[in-house]
Amino acid sequence: MIEKLMHGLNNPCLVEDWLKRRYYHVIYRLPPNKLNSPHCQRIALSLNSICNLKCRMCDIGQRRSGEFYKNVTNGGELSIDTLRLFIEDVVNSVDNPPVIAINGTEPLLYPHIADLIKYIRSKNIMCELTTNGYLLQKFAQDLVKIQLPLINISIHGPESIHNAIVGVPNSFEKSYRGIEQIIEMKSKTKSKFPKIFVAFTISDANYQYLSETATIFKDLGVDGIKFTHLNFVDNEMAQSHNEKYGWFYEVKKSSVGSTTPCSVDVDVLSDEIKAVNATYQGKFVYFSPNIDRSDQIWQYYHKSSQFIGSKKCVVPWTNMQVLSNGDVIPASRCFHIKYGNIYTNTFNEIWFGQNAMAFRDFLRKVGATPACSRCCGIF
Repeated sequence: MIEKLMHGLNNPCLVEDWLKRRYYHVIYRLPPNKLNSPHCQRIALSLNSICNLKCRMCDIGQRRSGEFYKNVTNGGELSIDTLRLFIEDVVNSVDNPPVIAINGTEPLLYPHIADLIKYIRSKNIMCELTTNGYLLQKFAQDLVKIQLPLINISIHGPESIHNAIVGVPNSFEKSYRGIEQIIEMKSKTKSKFPKIFVAFTISDANYQYLSETATIFKDLGVDGIKFTHLNFVDNEMAQSHNEKYGWFYEVKKSSVGSTTPCSVDVDVLSDEIKAVNATYQGKFVYFSPNIDRSDQIWQYYHKSSQFIGSKKCVVPWTNMQVLSNGDVIPASRCFHIKYGNIYTNTFNEIWFGQNAMAFRDFLRKVGATPACSRCCGIF
């Protein structure tokens, strides 16, 4: 498994898409009592609850309440010793070690980040890191030396646009120089890793700048750029969900920060997507979800409770998210359904716990709810 993932790192969609689909036809159809071994393929870690940027499309940066804000701002910082014990337990509990995705809140603010990645790699586990890049220069040498397989850097447009979105004047330059330094060190050491991908979140503040941003980072020499349409829960989605499924779990508006998704000019965005795809011919640039027609984009941003493509979520069968206080939930942008806690529970106790099994059973029956329709787990 690790060899397949390492071999396919030129495609940033490989890990997430392959993991979601690998067990889909078997696991999704099995009743809870027939899941006789863990099939977890991805464990995400929120190492802390702090961030050094103020992104306008992020609930954390804008101090806006919602599921995402509640999930990742619960205080605390994960103990490096407890993480080592948990990872060891995972390795001993599964046939194929899952990917460890370090994704929150800003992992480069975690004091043991280099040691943690080194430990994960020592266990022959695939590891990826997602960062806003502000501190990337400080860690460039370590990340190349450790041979981190994959790093995602959040960039949301050309310099002035990105800086305005994240609320920190020199953020773009800091990230750019950090990427530049990693590329230089890889060249000096003749290393293939880490693979470097730019993660661009499309919002009403930057949808006009896809082509320009792709050109900037193609010229710099990154391995790819992934454009993700904003994942969010708006009032319409929350209301529709709560009317049908509030008895199971009640949600509210989330993951929109101070943005207004419906203000995106769908024709302009459609033209930008088509131009980027025409330029790169299915290479270097990736979209989630992969839509380009104006009617599809209009539906995405104006009919948010309508699903685009699949209406089945398999994330709870393949994924878990460890929060900074040790609590484990399905995913950072998912419902706050606590499976257990890594300080007090083993991996098997968490994965096969009553709440985890009940959530899978619920989704097996309903597929997904209106609050799921604009989540990356669906795409």
